[in-house]
Amino acid sequence: MAKETFDAGNVGYGLLVSLWGGGTVLGSVLMVVLGDRVNLIFLYFLSIFCGALALVGTGLSPDFALAVGALMVEGTFTGIDNVATDTILQKRVPDAFLGRVFAIRFLSYSGGEVIAYLAGGFIVDAVGPRSTYLLAGIATAVVGVVVLLLMILVPAIGAEDGD
Repeated sequence: MAKETFDAGNVGYGLLVSLWGGGTVLGSVLMVVLGDRVNLIFLYFLSIFCGALALVGTGLSPDFALAVGALMVEGTFTGIDNVATDTILQKRVPDAFLGRVFAIRFLSYSGGEVIAYLAGGFIVDAVGPRSTYLLAGIATAVVGVVVLLLMILVPAIGAEDGD
């Protein structure tokens, strides 16, 4: 996007990627500051949907500075999401299963990342970088809604079975 859409060259690409990474560090630091003063489930979903909105904002950005800013915001919410997810798991999963649960979490994350990079390459070639960011934001929001619905429905299903 930096090179093709905004003609920002290699330096622009480096800036785009590094400020996203800087955002992830900022999000992680914010979680240290917030600590136990926030509802982690709420913050997790807030980070998913705000990150999705930032991806859409990146795709809609009329200039490079706004695109960089939107990606830094997305990185910040990714940092929040990562810490919230790990903290929720550490608090809710029994110690005897924690290693296995984290192994599954990171295996699924890494596998999903491989698929996303592969699909993203094809999508960028087919529709361009702007549309790819728009699609990524929409897909992220849709997956967030599916996970939220599963969290609502699964306990209800267990309750019906007498659990």
